[in-house]
Amino acid sequence: MLFSDLLSNFDFKFLQSPISEMSLAEADILMTPNPDYPLYEGASPYRIDAQGIDAVVNFLQRGGRVLSAALPVGAQPLLTFEGDVFGFSVKVGKGKLAVIGDAGVVSNGLYHFPGSDNSAFPVSLFNDMSPASGTARPPVFEVFEFGHLSCATSEHGTAEKIFKTLRPQARFSIDHHYRHLTHESAAVPAPVAEALRKLPVGLDELAKGKALKAKFHFINISDGHSTSPFDMPLTVWAKTSEMGTDYIVVGASVNEGLSWKDIGADPAVFSSIGELARVNTVVQILAGTHPDGSLRYYTAKQGQIFYDRNARNPHYGFDILLGSRNLTISPTVP
Repeated sequence: MLFSDLLSNFDFKFLQSPISEMSLAEADILMTPNPDYPLYEGASPYRIDAQGIDAVVNFLQRGGRVLSAALPVGAQPLLTFEGDVFGFSVKVGKGKLAVIGDAGVVSNGLYHFPGSDNSAFPVSLFNDMSPASGTARPPVFEVFEFGHLSCATSEHGTAEKIFKTLRPQARFSIDHHYRHLTHESAAVPAPVAEALRKLPVGLDELAKGKALKAKFHFINISDGHSTSPFDMPLTVWAKTSEMGTDYIVVGASVNEGLSWKDIGADPAVFSSIGELARVNTVVQILAGTHPDGSLRYYTAKQGQIFYDRNARNPHYGFDILLGSRNLTISPTVP
Protein backbone atom coordinates (compact mmCIF):
# COMPACT_ATOMS: atom_id res chain seq x y z
CA MET A 1 0.00 0.00 0.00
CA LEU A 2 2.94 2.33 0.66
CA PHE A 3 4.30 1.70 -2.84
CA SER A 4 0.88 2.46 -4.27
CA ASP A 5 0.82 5.82 -2.49
CA LEU A 6 4.38 6.69 -3.48
CA LEU A 7 3.88 6.05 -7.20
CA SER A 8 2.14 9.40 -7.63
CA ASN A 9 5.37 11.27 -6.80
CA PHE A 10 8.19 8.70 -6.97
CA ASP A 11 9.62 6.19 -9.41
CA PHE A 12 10.65 3.06 -7.48
CA LYS A 13 12.22 -0.30 -8.22
CA PHE A 14 12.62 -3.51 -6.24
CA LEU A 15 16.29 -4.33 -5.66
CA GLN A 16 16.98 -7.62 -7.44
CA SER A 17 20.65 -7.92 -6.49
CA PRO A 18 22.83 -7.47 -3.39
CA ILE A 19 23.44 -3.94 -2.14
CA SER A 20 26.52 -2.61 -3.92
CA GLU A 21 27.93 0.48 -5.63
CA MET A 22 26.32 -0.65 -8.88
CA SER A 23 22.87 -1.43 -7.51
CA LEU A 24 22.69 1.96 -5.74
CA ALA A 25 24.06 4.06 -8.61
CA GLU A 26 20.64 5.20 -9.83
CA ALA A 27 18.95 5.52 -6.41
CA ASP A 28 18.06 8.66 -4.47
CA ILE A 29 16.45 6.80 -1.54
CA LEU A 30 17.12 3.26 -0.32
CA MET A 31 14.49 1.52 1.81
CA THR A 32 15.49 -1.75 3.53
CA PRO A 33 12.73 -3.28 5.71
CA ASN A 34 14.07 -5.73 8.30
CA PRO A 35 17.74 -5.48 7.22
CA ASP A 36 18.93 -7.62 10.14
CA TYR A 37 16.05 -10.12 10.16
CA PRO A 38 17.37 -13.62 11.05
CA LEU A 39 18.20 -15.82 8.09
CA TYR A 40 15.75 -18.69 7.71
CA GLU A 41 14.90 -21.28 5.06
CA GLY A 42 13.33 -19.56 2.08
CA ALA A 43 14.53 -16.08 3.10
CA SER A 44 16.27 -13.79 0.64
CA PRO A 45 19.94 -14.82 0.23
CA TYR A 46 20.93 -11.16 0.01
CA ARG A 47 22.01 -10.15 3.49
CA ILE A 48 23.82 -6.88 4.16
CA ASP A 49 27.49 -7.87 4.38
CA ALA A 50 30.63 -5.78 4.90
CA GLN A 51 30.79 -4.70 1.27
CA GLY A 52 27.10 -3.79 1.37
CA ILE A 53 27.69 -1.60 4.43
CA ASP A 54 30.55 0.16 2.64
CA ALA A 55 28.30 0.76 -0.36
CA VAL A 56 25.53 2.20 1.84
CA VAL A 57 27.97 4.52 3.65
CA ASN A 58 29.39 5.76 0.36
CA PHE A 59 25.82 6.21 -0.95
CA LEU A 60 25.13 8.49 2.01
CA GLN A 61 28.38 10.41 1.62
CA ARG A 62 27.51 11.46 -1.92
CA GLY A 63 23.99 12.52 -0.94
CA GLY A 64 21.76 9.44 -0.97
CA ARG A 65 19.19 8.65 1.70
CA VAL A 66 18.67 5.39 3.57
CA LEU A 67 15.74 4.01 5.55
CA SER A 68 16.12 1.31 8.23
CA ALA A 69 19.90 0.99 8.61
CA ALA A 70 22.22 0.63 11.61
CA LEU A 71 22.00 2.99 14.60
CA PRO A 72 24.54 5.83 14.25
CA VAL A 73 25.92 8.22 16.87
CA GLY A 74 24.26 11.65 17.21
CA ALA A 75 20.76 10.59 16.18
CA GLN A 76 17.84 13.00 16.59
CA PRO A 77 14.42 11.61 17.67
CA LEU A 78 12.07 11.16 14.74
CA LEU A 79 9.25 9.06 16.20
CA THR A 80 8.48 8.95 19.94
CA PHE A 81 5.70 7.58 22.16
CA GLU A 82 5.41 7.90 25.96
CA GLY A 83 9.10 8.74 26.33
CA ASP A 84 10.38 5.91 24.12
CA VAL A 85 12.17 6.57 20.81
CA PHE A 86 10.94 4.42 17.92
CA GLY A 87 12.69 6.28 15.13
CA PHE A 88 15.47 8.77 14.51
CA SER A 89 17.28 10.62 11.74
CA VAL A 90 20.85 11.85 11.36
CA LYS A 91 23.00 13.53 8.74
CA VAL A 92 25.73 11.38 7.18
CA GLY A 93 27.96 13.15 4.69
CA LYS A 94 25.68 14.88 2.20
CA GLY A 95 22.89 12.38 2.87
CA LYS A 96 20.37 11.62 5.56
CA LEU A 97 19.78 8.39 7.47
CA ALA A 98 16.40 7.50 8.99
CA VAL A 99 15.81 4.43 11.17
CA ILE A 100 12.38 3.17 12.21
CA GLY A 101 12.18 0.66 15.05
CA ASP A 102 9.54 -1.63 13.51
CA ALA A 103 8.93 -2.48 9.85
CA GLY A 104 5.23 -2.81 10.73
CA VAL A 105 4.84 0.90 10.00
CA VAL A 106 4.98 0.06 6.27
CA SER A 107 3.25 -3.34 6.32
CA ASN A 108 -0.16 -3.65 4.67
CA GLY A 109 -1.77 -4.94 7.87
CA LEU A 110 -0.83 -1.86 9.92
CA TYR A 111 -0.60 0.78 7.21
CA HIS A 112 -4.28 1.77 7.59
CA PHE A 113 -4.89 0.26 11.01
CA PRO A 114 -8.29 1.18 12.54
CA GLY A 115 -8.05 4.15 14.85
CA SER A 116 -4.74 5.42 13.47
CA ASP A 117 -3.19 6.44 10.18
CA ASN A 118 0.29 5.05 9.71
CA SER A 119 0.20 6.03 6.03
CA ALA A 120 0.77 9.73 6.72
CA PHE A 121 4.13 9.19 8.45
CA PRO A 122 6.08 7.15 5.84
CA VAL A 123 4.79 9.24 2.92
CA SER A 124 5.85 12.42 4.73
CA LEU A 125 9.22 10.83 5.52
CA PHE A 126 9.87 9.95 1.89
CA ASN A 127 9.10 13.52 0.84
CA ASP A 128 11.51 14.79 3.49
CA MET A 129 14.24 12.36 2.41
CA SER A 130 14.17 13.33 -1.27
CA PRO A 131 17.62 14.70 -2.18
CA ALA A 132 18.38 17.50 -4.59
CA SER A 133 19.96 15.01 -7.01
CA GLY A 134 16.51 13.60 -7.73
CA THR A 135 15.53 16.65 -9.80
CA ALA A 136 18.64 18.82 -10.22
CA ARG A 137 21.41 18.34 -12.80
CA PRO A 138 24.43 17.62 -10.56
CA PRO A 139 27.63 19.39 -11.64
CA VAL A 140 29.75 16.56 -10.22
CA PHE A 141 29.45 12.78 -10.41
CA GLU A 142 31.27 10.07 -8.49
CA VAL A 143 33.28 7.62 -10.62
CA PHE A 144 34.10 4.20 -9.21
CA GLU A 145 35.95 1.46 -11.12
CA PHE A 146 36.71 -2.11 -10.06
CA GLY A 147 37.24 -5.58 -11.49
CA HIS A 148 37.90 -9.23 -10.82
CA LEU A 149 40.04 -12.06 -12.10
CA SER A 150 39.15 -15.65 -11.21
CA CYS A 151 40.62 -19.05 -11.99
CA ALA A 152 40.34 -22.66 -10.90
CA THR A 153 44.09 -22.93 -10.44
CA SER A 154 45.93 -26.15 -11.17
CA GLU A 155 49.53 -27.35 -10.90
CA HIS A 156 49.08 -28.67 -14.45
CA GLY A 157 48.35 -25.18 -15.80
CA THR A 158 47.72 -21.80 -14.19
CA ALA A 159 49.12 -22.52 -10.75
CA GLU A 160 48.07 -20.44 -7.74
CA LYS A 161 51.58 -18.97 -7.50
CA ILE A 162 51.37 -17.74 -11.10
CA PHE A 163 47.82 -16.47 -10.63
CA LYS A 164 48.74 -14.27 -7.64
CA THR A 165 51.45 -12.49 -9.69
CA LEU A 166 48.97 -11.32 -12.35
CA ARG A 167 47.65 -8.48 -10.17
CA PRO A 168 49.94 -8.18 -7.12
CA GLN A 169 47.98 -5.27 -5.58
CA ALA A 170 44.59 -7.01 -5.79
CA ARG A 171 42.76 -8.65 -2.88
CA PHE A 172 43.15 -12.45 -2.99
CA SER A 173 40.38 -14.79 -1.84
CA ILE A 174 39.38 -18.45 -2.18
CA ASP A 175 35.89 -19.76 -2.92
CA HIS A 176 35.68 -23.56 -3.22
CA HIS A 177 38.18 -24.48 -5.97
CA TYR A 178 38.27 -20.96 -7.47
CA ARG A 179 40.83 -18.29 -6.65
CA HIS A 180 39.86 -14.63 -7.00
CA LEU A 181 41.70 -11.34 -7.36
CA THR A 182 39.61 -8.22 -6.73
CA HIS A 183 41.04 -4.85 -7.69
CA GLU A 184 39.46 -1.43 -7.34
CA SER A 185 40.38 2.23 -7.44
CA ALA A 186 39.12 4.81 -4.96
CA ALA A 187 35.90 6.58 -5.91
CA VAL A 188 36.72 10.02 -7.30
CA PRO A 189 34.59 13.09 -8.05
CA ALA A 190 34.39 14.11 -11.70
CA PRO A 191 32.78 17.09 -13.48
CA VAL A 192 30.08 16.21 -16.01
CA ALA A 193 32.38 16.54 -19.03
CA GLU A 194 34.97 14.24 -17.46
CA ALA A 195 32.33 11.69 -16.44
CA LEU A 196 30.96 11.63 -20.00
CA ARG A 197 34.43 10.86 -21.39
CA LYS A 198 34.47 7.71 -19.22
CA LEU A 199 31.39 6.21 -20.90
CA PRO A 200 32.21 3.17 -23.09
CA VAL A 201 29.10 3.98 -25.15
CA GLY A 202 28.00 7.61 -25.28
CA LEU A 203 24.50 8.84 -24.49
CA ASP A 204 24.01 10.07 -28.06
CA GLU A 205 24.73 6.55 -29.33
CA LEU A 206 22.25 5.01 -26.89
CA ALA A 207 19.53 7.37 -28.10
CA LYS A 208 19.96 6.36 -31.76
CA GLY A 209 18.07 3.11 -31.76
CA LYS A 210 17.66 -0.52 -30.79
CA ALA A 211 20.82 -1.95 -32.37
CA LEU A 212 24.31 -0.47 -32.54
CA LYS A 213 27.96 -1.48 -32.65
CA ALA A 214 30.59 -0.18 -30.23
CA LYS A 215 34.32 -0.67 -29.73
CA PHE A 216 35.61 -2.22 -26.52
CA HIS A 217 39.01 -3.43 -25.33
CA PHE A 218 39.65 -6.90 -23.94
CA ILE A 219 40.09 -7.06 -20.17
CA ASN A 220 43.79 -7.36 -19.37
CA ILE A 221 44.93 -10.50 -17.61
CA SER A 222 48.11 -8.97 -16.18
CA ASP A 223 48.22 -5.65 -14.37
CA GLY A 224 49.62 -2.79 -16.45
CA HIS A 225 49.40 -4.54 -19.86
CA SER A 226 47.46 -3.03 -22.77
CA THR A 227 44.87 -5.00 -24.77
CA SER A 228 43.48 -5.03 -28.30
CA PRO A 229 40.16 -3.45 -29.35
CA PHE A 230 37.23 -5.37 -30.82
CA ASP A 231 33.75 -4.55 -32.12
CA MET A 232 30.75 -5.54 -30.03
CA PRO A 233 27.15 -5.63 -31.38
CA LEU A 234 24.74 -4.22 -28.79
CA THR A 235 21.00 -4.32 -28.30
CA VAL A 236 19.42 -1.27 -26.64
CA TRP A 237 16.14 -1.27 -24.72
CA ALA A 238 14.80 2.12 -23.65
CA LYS A 239 11.94 3.20 -21.40
CA THR A 240 10.86 6.83 -21.12
CA SER A 241 8.99 8.28 -18.15
CA GLU A 242 8.68 11.59 -16.33
CA MET A 243 12.11 10.90 -14.83
CA GLY A 244 13.69 10.74 -18.30
CA THR A 245 14.92 7.69 -20.21
CA ASP A 246 16.35 4.49 -18.74
CA TYR A 247 18.46 2.20 -20.92
CA ILE A 248 19.33 -1.47 -20.70
CA VAL A 249 22.12 -2.37 -23.13
CA VAL A 250 23.41 -5.91 -23.66
CA GLY A 251 25.85 -7.56 -26.02
CA ALA A 252 27.87 -10.74 -26.46
CA SER A 253 30.70 -11.81 -28.76
CA VAL A 254 33.05 -14.74 -29.36
CA ASN A 255 36.59 -14.06 -30.56
CA GLU A 256 39.13 -16.59 -31.79
CA GLY A 257 42.55 -16.34 -33.41
CA LEU A 258 43.88 -14.08 -30.65
CA SER A 259 47.36 -13.96 -29.16
CA TRP A 260 48.26 -13.64 -25.48
CA LYS A 261 49.27 -10.02 -26.10
CA ASP A 262 45.74 -9.22 -27.30
CA ILE A 263 44.39 -9.82 -23.80
CA GLY A 264 47.27 -8.26 -21.86
CA ALA A 265 48.83 -11.55 -20.78
CA ASP A 266 52.59 -12.15 -20.64
CA PRO A 267 53.42 -14.68 -23.42
CA ALA A 268 56.47 -15.85 -21.45
CA VAL A 269 54.14 -17.04 -18.69
CA PHE A 270 51.12 -18.35 -20.56
CA SER A 271 52.68 -19.79 -23.73
CA SER A 272 54.27 -22.48 -21.60
CA ILE A 273 50.82 -23.44 -20.30
CA GLY A 274 48.98 -23.62 -23.62
CA GLU A 275 47.42 -21.78 -26.54
CA LEU A 276 44.72 -19.11 -26.23
CA ALA A 277 41.76 -20.71 -27.98
CA ARG A 278 38.78 -18.39 -27.45
CA VAL A 279 37.58 -15.30 -25.57
CA ASN A 280 33.87 -14.90 -24.84
CA THR A 281 32.67 -11.42 -23.86
CA VAL A 282 29.40 -10.16 -22.41
CA VAL A 283 28.53 -6.52 -21.77
CA GLN A 284 25.68 -4.97 -19.77
CA ILE A 285 25.07 -1.25 -19.44
CA LEU A 286 22.38 0.35 -17.26
CA ALA A 287 22.07 4.08 -17.84
CA GLY A 288 19.62 6.91 -17.28
CA THR A 289 19.18 10.42 -18.64
CA HIS A 290 17.05 13.38 -17.61
CA PRO A 291 14.22 14.49 -19.96
CA ASP A 292 16.68 16.92 -21.62
CA GLY A 293 19.08 14.05 -22.40
CA SER A 294 21.68 14.93 -19.74
CA LEU A 295 23.36 12.22 -17.67
CA ARG A 296 21.49 10.85 -14.64
CA TYR A 297 23.53 7.70 -13.85
CA TYR A 298 25.57 5.07 -15.70
CA THR A 299 26.87 1.60 -14.86
CA ALA A 300 28.80 -0.68 -17.21
CA LYS A 301 29.87 -4.29 -16.70
CA GLN A 302 32.16 -6.20 -19.02
CA GLY A 303 32.81 -9.87 -18.32
CA GLN A 304 35.06 -12.27 -20.21
CA ILE A 305 35.86 -15.98 -20.23
CA PHE A 306 39.33 -16.91 -21.46
CA TYR A 307 39.88 -20.48 -22.75
CA ASP A 308 43.48 -21.66 -22.71
CA ARG A 309 43.95 -25.01 -24.49
CA ASN A 310 45.84 -27.21 -22.05
CA ALA A 311 45.99 -30.94 -22.77
CA ARG A 312 47.30 -31.55 -19.23
CA ASN A 313 44.09 -30.28 -17.63
CA PRO A 314 42.43 -33.54 -16.51
CA HIS A 315 38.89 -32.13 -16.42
CA TYR A 316 38.26 -29.94 -19.46
CA GLY A 317 41.36 -29.89 -21.64
CA PHE A 318 41.30 -26.12 -21.05
CA ASP A 319 42.40 -23.73 -18.35
CA ILE A 320 39.60 -21.23 -17.84
CA LEU A 321 40.04 -17.70 -16.50
CA LEU A 322 37.23 -15.26 -15.75
CA GLY A 323 37.71 -11.49 -15.87
CA SER A 324 35.49 -8.46 -15.30
CA ARG A 325 35.74 -4.68 -15.57
CA ASN A 326 33.10 -2.47 -13.98
CA LEU A 327 32.29 1.25 -14.02
CA THR A 328 29.80 3.13 -11.85
CA ILE A 329 28.98 6.83 -12.36
CA SER A 330 26.61 8.18 -9.69
CA PRO A 331 25.18 11.68 -9.11
CA THR A 332 26.29 13.61 -6.05
CA VAL A 333 24.50 16.33 -4.13
CA PRO A 334 26.30 19.73 -4.36
